[in-house]
Amino acid sequence: MTARAIITEIELRRMAKVAKRDGVRVEVEIGGRLFRVAPDNAKPAAVDEQEEIRL
Repeated sequence: MTARAIITEIELRRMAKVAKRDGVRVEVEIGGRLFRVAPDNAKPAAVDEQEEIRL
């Protein structure tokens, strides 16, 4: 029996879509573990304020 995934593929894809679209790094903390998703071609965000995205 395999262990349940901490973060699902759907959640990772959603984070990647936001990171790519907005040119930002998305961070989510789940159960004390930090997950980061960043776009391949990091561009400066249009807004100076950092926004947190919670799943």
